[in-house]
Amino acid sequence: MAVVLAIGVALSTVIAGTASAHDERVVTEPERTGYPDYRDTGPSVVVCKANSADLIRALPAPVRERNLGLLERCRFNHIQQAVNWVEHEGETGTRIQVLPGVYREEPSRQARAERHGAPLDRPDLAETCARIAEDTDHGDEALTYEEQLTCPHLENLVAVLGDSSPEDDSVGCDSRLCDLQIEGTGTRPYDVVVDGEFDTFLNGLRADRTSGLYLSNFATQHFEFNGIYLIETSGATVDRVEGSFNHEYGFLSFVSFVRYQNCGGQANGDSAIYPGASPNVLAGSGLISRQEQPEFSTEVRNCRSHHNALGYSGTTGNSVHAYRNEFDHNSTGLATDSLFPDHPGTPQNHALWEENLFHSNNVNYVARHAQQGRCTGPLDERDYEDGAVCPAVPLPVGTGLFIAGGNFNWVDGNDFYDNWRQGTYQLWVPAELREQEPVPDAHLRDVCGPDGDQPCPPQETSHWNTYSGNRMAGNVAQGTTQPNGADFGWDLEGQGNCWARSGDRANTSAAGEVTYSGIDTTIVQEDLPAFPGCREREATYSPVSTNALEAGCIEYDPSDNPDPAGCDWFDPLPAPDGRQPAAPTLERLAQGGPVGDSVLASQEGYPTGAPTVVLAAAEEPAEALAAAPLAHARGGPVLLTSGDRLDAGTAEEIERLGATSAVLVGDRESLSPRLAADLRRMGFGGDDIQRLGGSGPAGTAAEIASSMTATDAFVVARDDWRDAGTVGSVAALLERPILLSGRDSLPGPTGDVLARGDIEAVDVVGGSGAVSDGVVDDLSTRLDDVERIGGSDRYEISLNVARFALQAGADPTELWLAGGDDAATGAAGSAAAVDEGVMLLAGDGIGGTPTETWLNGTPNHPEGGATVADILEQVRILGDTSQVGSGVTRDLEDHYGASPGDARGDRSSGAPLWHARMHGEATGSAEVQRAVTGATTLRLRASGLDPGETYTATVQRRSCDADSRPLTFDGGEELGAEVTADAHGVAIADRTVYSSAEAPGSVALRHGGSRVACADLG
Repeated sequence: MAVVLAIGVALSTVIAGTASAHDERVVTEPERTGYPDYRDTGPSVVVCKANSADLIRALPAPVRERNLGLLERCRFNHIQQAVNWVEHEGETGTRIQVLPGVYREEPSRQARAERHGAPLDRPDLAETCARIAEDTDHGDEALTYEEQLTCPHLENLVAVLGDSSPEDDSVGCDSRLCDLQIEGTGTRPYDVVVDGEFDTFLNGLRADRTSGLYLSNFATQHFEFNGIYLIETSGATVDRVEGSFNHEYGFLSFVSFVRYQNCGGQANGDSAIYPGASPNVLAGSGLISRQEQPEFSTEVRNCRSHHNALGYSGTTGNSVHAYRNEFDHNSTGLATDSLFPDHPGTPQNHALWEENLFHSNNVNYVARHAQQGRCTGPLDERDYEDGAVCPAVPLPVGTGLFIAGGNFNWVDGNDFYDNWRQGTYQLWVPAELREQEPVPDAHLRDVCGPDGDQPCPPQETSHWNTYSGNRMAGNVAQGTTQPNGADFGWDLEGQGNCWARSGDRANTSAAGEVTYSGIDTTIVQEDLPAFPGCREREATYSPVSTNALEAGCIEYDPSDNPDPAGCDWFDPLPAPDGRQPAAPTLERLAQGGPVGDSVLASQEGYPTGAPTVVLAAAEEPAEALAAAPLAHARGGPVLLTSGDRLDAGTAEEIERLGATSAVLVGDRESLSPRLAADLRRMGFGGDDIQRLGGSGPAGTAAEIASSMTATDAFVVARDDWRDAGTVGSVAALLERPILLSGRDSLPGPTGDVLARGDIEAVDVVGGSGAVSDGVVDDLSTRLDDVERIGGSDRYEISLNVARFALQAGADPTELWLAGGDDAATGAAGSAAAVDEGVMLLAGDGIGGTPTETWLNGTPNHPEGGATVADILEQVRILGDTSQVGSGVTRDLEDHYGASPGDARGDRSSGAPLWHARMHGEATGSAEVQRAVTGATTLRLRASGLDPGETYTATVQRRSCDADSRPLTFDGGEELGAEVTADAHGVAIADRTVYSSAEAPGSVALRHGGSRVACADLG
């Protein structure tokens, strides 16, 4: 066992270097009160910012009207002010409605700076808080609850502290803050942003000893520890909240009963979701059984966690049920462990992970960022807002799911594909490393032997974990085969573990045989003992491992030692053999010029429809470029127009999309009022049509920026816009506005936007011939963070923009090419390309160009591994051969194996729904997809219906069983549609939910008032 002990010691020592971030106070498990539901009635108060009115005017009509009504009731400018009012003057069950804006909570910052975290209305506590701050080494020793109550802003930007009587023995909520609801009122989370700016605060929103807490529809970013922190909370729901760009965690819960749903997070240095030390309610219950309907302490459902060091992590993440989530493009998809001492409930046990997607978790942030020296210095100088990630702990890059010491877990019915090291990996962690006696605890002793009389081995983990019904190597979005490096990895320690090999719950592989590997997970070894099957689950199975893990990984530190000797976890990985497609599909999108080309781009990016269209003039490329991030935020394409009437092809595309709102980008000279009249003749109401236009292109770009909540922006040349022709895609991805500049000076509207103080940093895109060094100097006097993305010409600039986009989370498997002289078409394509790849400028060939440099680059590791060409799946060329020459097509076919075909959008962005319920003779399926913006698209397919009959598709507020009331828009409009069964009796309902105050519960198909099909989202 010496080898395995060394492995466990290595992992434990690795984590010890960052253990201070996980140190918690001594806690008591609260009494469970249940997960609260969303409430649309009851007492409420409204919070707004000075620019909320401007932001509200850019919202879709129904949501806009509701928010304008709420704006009249606004009485607070800071969330904490509203929380304090509820605590002192409000009542239990109050809803805090937060209008669009960026909430930096300046009074909390003032309390931290001037009174050591004491409330501003309690100057008498400043001296006490000064002593607490001095006595507590910041981040190394946890404050007690009493200290948090005394000094709420020593660590927290917003503090919700529910226990008003900490002197008694109860940790329950006993104040007016019980059953509090904090909700953003925009169409999506990023309409309301809580921003820490890495300004000394550990946590964004801390909920401590609360109950009935409901957090909904906002985003948190730029915090040292957690965006949202829940501790000793007896019941909370986190719904449609985004936690991104934090040094460690998006969401962290500790000894709390929490439901996370419809959530998301990216660019966190540890993980987006951390259900740690979850109440150990299933301890002693043996194997998880669905027949017994276990009640878990934490649920994670319908969330997407991507481009983090870890998608999900959780030390002693006990009694967790995680289902229908997507963990993709992280370094490791999910990890749970039993490594830390003093975590309640150790060792970890009884998690059920089912029906999740684990794919493409190969992004090597250690090699990309830590080893490039980008994880040193102050946090606010590390480019986190641009997608830089500094992994807090080392983990094997290329792994889908990792159990580092855990018992009685069930990994069932998930999809694992394209994880280049391994799909899953299980490791023993001995008790000594948790400072525990090496003896089995009671619930293990009861079940380790077939008759309860066989003791467990002394290592305590990992035992009685079950892997069943998992689908390996099949890309469910594309229908292609994308193998893992190995499907299942194991250190060959522990007993009672099994990997189902037969029956209806057998693990299967789209590549043929399921593959297994031992502890050296970079090589699949043929001479390993067979992994136990579940029909012959063995009570004792503990062969000695024959391969040692490189012990050098214990020396990893993101700042001081990011490349420890002898550690191979961060080495380049090749794409597994047999990965499909072997060569990309190539498609040219050309239809008579920029207007027609923009229609084709829309069809590519939004094949199932969109709620909104953004119209821009083909003759004003700079305005079209500035429109790209707005379009993405609104969930629709940029369509170009020419002349003063709506082009017939554009009108047909708007009809196909099913759009119900439109935004005209540009003043009346750019876009004639006749366009609005054309839209009204198509059925758009007056409130459904908006115009964002200023004085000239710079004024229009400034108006768009004023309608967004971003704190960073791009600056590009107003006139020589070709240098920045591809920046629209990354601006859309980051939802970051594009401001315009003259060559030698900033236009007035751009200066006015910067003077308001909402924009904190800019990236100037283009060479000094387009935007002079003098302008950069001027910007540097206004802002602390100004950088240039340049190059020798516009083609090299587009390469550097693509590299920037890759860091920000763009997908390197898909490539869009636009002409160097056709910024309008490129701008229109940007809104479509954002979810489907990287955009470059190209000329008449690829050899010796920046496009060739990009294709030969290694996206996951800067020094090797698979190249972009190795994993490229689709190439779309925007424009005819006068824009992107036929030599490009020829080079792609001859040198990269590309073949003509339909490259229509295929990217998975949400976990499928497996449980569609059909009634009567109907059969079918359902699925859900979520875009980066948080929009949810539902698709229900039913067959066995009456041909030619009309059915009504509705999105319901609750589940299929609980409540059949249709969901409504904030303005009262029912979200439903009529569909007709075809000649084969098949009906397909596609609906997009993007502007409801509530998360949808299910989607149903009805005929004559009766349901024929229903699918739950929860």
